Amino acid sequence: MDPADSSKNDSAFGTAQPGVASASVDKAVLPEGIQARVLAATQVCLDKGGIRSARLTAAALVIAAILIHGSVAIGNVFNIEWLKSFVYGQKIGFTSCFWFVLLGLGCLPVVLHTTNRKLLFAARLVLSLTFFFTALLWIEHLFGLDFNTTNIICELPNGGGHLKLPGPVTVDVSFCLALLSLVALLLSFADKRSKSPFQAVSGLLAIPCLVIVTSAAVGQEGFADRLCTMAGCVQFKLLNFLSLLCLSISLLLSRPEEGFVRLIYSDNLAARLLRGAAAAFPISLIYGLLIVWLSAERRLEDGTKFYLIFPEFVLPMSMAGSLAIFVIFLIISARKLEKIATEKEATEQVLMALSKEVDAIQAYKMVCLTCGKEFPDGWVACPYDTAELQRVADRFHPGAVFAEKYEVIEALGSGGMSTVYKAKHKFLEKPVAIKLLNAHLASDGKAVQRFQLEAKAAYDLKHPNLISIYDFGVSPDGQAYIVMDYLEGESLSDRIERHGKLPLMEALPIFADIASGLAYAHEHNVLHRDIKPSNVMLTSSESGATKALIVDFGLAKNYEDDSLKLTQTGEIFGSPLYMSPEQCRGATLDRRSDIYSFGCLMYETLTGYVPIRGTNALETFRLKCAEVPPPFPSTLEIPGWLTNLIMSTLRIEVEQRPLSCSHIFEAISVYVRR
Repeated sequence: MDPADSSKNDSAFGTAQPGVASASVDKAVLPEGIQARVLAATQVCLDKGGIRSARLTAAALVIAAILIHGSVAIGNVFNIEWLKSFVYGQKIGFTSCFWFVLLGLGCLPVVLHTTNRKLLFAARLVLSLTFFFTALLWIEHLFGLDFNTTNIICELPNGGGHLKLPGPVTVDVSFCLALLSLVALLLSFADKRSKSPFQAVSGLLAIPCLVIVTSAAVGQEGFADRLCTMAGCVQFKLLNFLSLLCLSISLLLSRPEEGFVRLIYSDNLAARLLRGAAAAFPISLIYGLLIVWLSAERRLEDGTKFYLIFPEFVLPMSMAGSLAIFVIFLIISARKLEKIATEKEATEQVLMALSKEVDAIQAYKMVCLTCGKEFPDGWVACPYDTAELQRVADRFHPGAVFAEKYEVIEALGSGGMSTVYKAKHKFLEKPVAIKLLNAHLASDGKAVQRFQLEAKAAYDLKHPNLISIYDFGVSPDGQAYIVMDYLEGESLSDRIERHGKLPLMEALPIFADIASGLAYAHEHNVLHRDIKPSNVMLTSSESGATKALIVDFGLAKNYEDDSLKLTQTGEIFGSPLYMSPEQCRGATLDRRSDIYSFGCLMYETLTGYVPIRGTNALETFRLKCAEVPPPFPSTLEIPGWLTNLIMSTLRIEVEQRPLSCSHIFEAISVYVRR
């Protein structure tokens, strides 16, 4: 600490605040939690509504597949012909229906993200059985083997034939069922693994299923049969591939927030249009199937054939209707996007207007990041260290309301620990001074404790020569504060700077007031620990006489209270030019340390300079512990009794100083009537 930073550079409430260091943060040294948040911030922004719709769609598709083949299975069990072949007259055996329903039941918990362990175990068991037997059937077909898989389990009622398990199942269906059951099984275990491989397999399987279903929807059911690569030995059945399409798409959409599918559900224009177009597909598919059903041959009771829609019209009607549906959905999506864009533009305009209003009333200040000093808006560089100033918002500009009841008028002074503002109580119309803990200390536990200790120490002291505290605490936004008397006047340091030194007749009443206030504080076991001219305010009493008040209990300490260990052994607090020798050494202090500082104040008040000053802080500490101050110049005509009194307060040995400020007050009050 530089001893040259004397009371002349101090405000009435403290010293200049220290610098605030700025540093850049390397991502590589960020904690894991911070890195995770940074990574999350760089991820694709997802449409939450779309994610929710995708999960519901996936569950609905699985249920649809179960219902489709469940209905056909019921037709087989109860020998209901129209249920067994209600599309193109294509009959599907009970065995295929059994495995489709079983696969759907196994996929449903996986798609629904169930956390029930028993249900998840049952789903995995079902999927494992489905994969094993369907893969076995596929291998049997592929290599012409005979694993004796066609076993009669029981007779079906109503002449429905025999229930045979696990086969027979056609090669195309067994392959697709095995593949889907494997994907669903692995997906149930892939909580922390990438979902892209499973989505890719499901998507690739959905493509041929989509071709077959779409060709049937536009009346070209024979087209699928021409795709068969097994010499016409397989007939592609629409309902089988409709259920396979539902199951593959459901697995594809089951984790829409992960893998490459998340790009479809990102919150941007292209993804929204793509989802709008995709929503039109199932409607188009249903429309096409309806047209095909209406084009089926029908007969009257007399055997006459008729068609609701002629077969030659199926393809053009399906294509025209599907195109119209896609256009309608694109228009709806475009209208929604237009509405979103309009609302976004309106919101941005409102925010811009609000921002301009805030800028119009928002005050700013300039801060030096090197020394921490603050300057009015418009300054460019710090005059103390030539550092460039940074412009920051001033929360406590004139007119701002603090703690919902104090209206800020102006800043009075700033120190290393706090800043003081003049304010007005909104309801009592009374001027007050608000002392705020500086922002860079708000998270410092010791600083907050010292600040609270100052408030408590001063709040408990009620004396005419001590500043009064009305309120203290922490505001809702975390700002520690103290509300105290607003004193009209000047600090003793300002008056000394103006006059050079004070005459005896003016100085003695000030000394008496300070001695009276300090004596009262010491009687209540409170040490000030920072007595100096800048911490003494001079005001005018009702009679017009000068009245001195001790302010800034920022370093105050109750020396009989051991519950607050705010300082460690050897820590030094205070202003070097006014600190006692034991304070310089970091030793234990008592009231005689304040008496020494009071002696330094009296010496400077009468001479205009401090009693001991070194070229730097360390030399000042050394001189304090080794030398006594020089005597008063004879030209000052200081009375002998006062000289002896002041010099006794400046003794190096604690035992040689006056025992209390009461003795000093009694010695001065003999000559001064208050």
